[in-house]
Amino acid sequence: MKVTLSGFWEVRAVIKLLRAHFARLKFNKFFWVCVLGAFAVGLTVVFTFYHSLVKYGSSASADAAMMLYTGAIGFVGAVIVSLFLGTEYSDGTLRNKIITGSRRTDIYISSLIVSIAATAAICAAYLLPVFALGIPLLGGFVLDGKSIALYLVGSLALLLAFCSIFTAVSMSVHNKTIASVASIVGVMFVFFLCTYLLNRLGEPEFIDKVVSYDPVTEEIVTETVRNASYIGGGARTFVLFLLDFLPSGQSILYMIGTATHLWQMPLYSLLIAVAATAGGILYFRKKDIR
Repeated sequence: MKVTLSGFWEVRAVIKLLRAHFARLKFNKFFWVCVLGAFAVGLTVVFTFYHSLVKYGSSASADAAMMLYTGAIGFVGAVIVSLFLGTEYSDGTLRNKIITGSRRTDIYISSLIVSIAATAAICAAYLLPVFALGIPLLGGFVLDGKSIALYLVGSLALLLAFCSIFTAVSMSVHNKTIASVASIVGVMFVFFLCTYLLNRLGEPEFIDKVVSYDPVTEEIVTETVRNASYIGGGARTFVLFLLDFLPSGQSILYMIGTATHLWQMPLYSLLIAVAATAGGILYFRKKDIR
C-alpha cells in the first residue's frame, strides 16, 4: 500500500523522483562550481576580516562574516534553480516523466525539494569556513546564542521563500532562458528597491539649510527645515513592514545586522513559501507541457 499525504502527493513517488534529481545534481558541473566558489568566498571573507582585525584593529566579527551570505541567497537561488529546473524542460525530461505516469504535483514537490537542497548546499559551503576558521580567528560571536539561532533560522526560512518563488517561475515557464532572466532581473530589481527604501529610512527628519552667506566675513546663516526626503507617519510604518516582509528586504537586514523582528520575519518567509508553492502547483497542474 502506497503511503500518501492527504491524497495530495505520494511520498514514495516523490522519493523516486528525488533520486533522479539528486543523481543529476551529483554530476552537474555548474552546481559544483557554485559550491566551490561559495567555499572560496567564505575563506576569503574570513581572512579579509582577520587581516583587518590584526592590521587595523577593526571590529570585524564572526557574526558579520556569517550573515554576509544572506545578501546573496536570492541571486544564487535565482541562478541555480532556474538553470537546473529549466534543463528539465529543454531536455524533454519533464515531459517524459508525465508520459511515464508521474503526477504533476509529485514532480513539482520533488523539484522544489531539490532546489532547496541545492541552494542550501551552496550556502553551507560558504558557512563551513566561516564557522571552522572564523570563530577561532575572529574571536567568536558578538551576539548571544539565541540571536545567532534566530538569525540562522530566519536565513533558512528566507532560503525557502526564495526557492519557492524561483521554483514557481521555473516550473511555469518552459523556456530556460526566459525563466533565468525573469528570476535574476526580478530579484535584482526588488533588492535594489529595498536598498533604496532602506536608505530613505536613514534620512533625518530635519536638516540645516543655508539661508545666507557673506563672502566678506564668510559668515553662514542656516535654519533648520523639514527634510523633504524623510519618510514619516504611516508611510514609514508601511516601508518598515515591506522590508521585513519581502525576501530581498530581509536578506539586506540580515546581512547588515539590523534585523529587529527576528520572530516575525521567518513567519513572513514561510507564508510567502506556502503561497508561492500553492500557486505554482495549481498553475503547473493545468499547464500545457511541450
